[in-house]
Amino acid sequence: MDIPPSLPPKPEKVSSNGKQSAGIFVPGALQRPLVLLPIGKLQEFEASMELMRGYLSNLDRFKAIQKDQTKLIEQQINRLEVLLREFSWLNSENSEKNVINLKLQELHLLEKQYRTLEATMFQKLQNYQVNHNDVLRRKLESGIKEEDQLSQILVESVVNDDNVAQFVEGYQKTRTRYHYRSEVLKRLQEDRIGGVL
Repeated sequence: MDIPPSLPPKPEKVSSNGKQSAGIFVPGALQRPLVLLPIGKLQEFEASMELMRGYLSNLDRFKAIQKDQTKLIEQQINRLEVLLREFSWLNSENSEKNVINLKLQELHLLEKQYRTLEATMFQKLQNYQVNHNDVLRRKLESGIKEEDQLSQILVESVVNDDNVAQFVEGYQKTRTRYHYRSEVLKRLQEDRIGGVL
């Protein structure tokens, strides 16, 4: 049976205060080239972050990790840029929405003012509306009766020919007013007029 060769002794680790420790731990990827270094260089390597960083950046395994991390960071940057564009678009949409809301509020205010003015106008025009013309109708009817009675009185008061000229003139005036008011009343009843005469 063959006996395997013995392992080389572990190098002693020197701590930062100058005392020796049990040994330096070197990860698997770093072991082979670093084991070949003398203990003084190994201690110098361990103490210097710059040397470690330089050594690690030259290893293929860490270059692949760095490449993956760089790619991941670039993807994150691209995603952030997309998110920023979307956010700025939403912000502009929000500002447009705010402008639209302000215009809508102005429109509602104008509509409210219009409704108030419209109500005031209808209140003022209420006397001229067809459904409120009962007073006007009664006045016209009483005026027609009055003119008819006056013309009847004039007919009965004619005594002689001297008064005939005055009679005809007065009779024509009263009958003209009578027919005028009758026509207005007729049109009012047919809803063909809507105002004060």
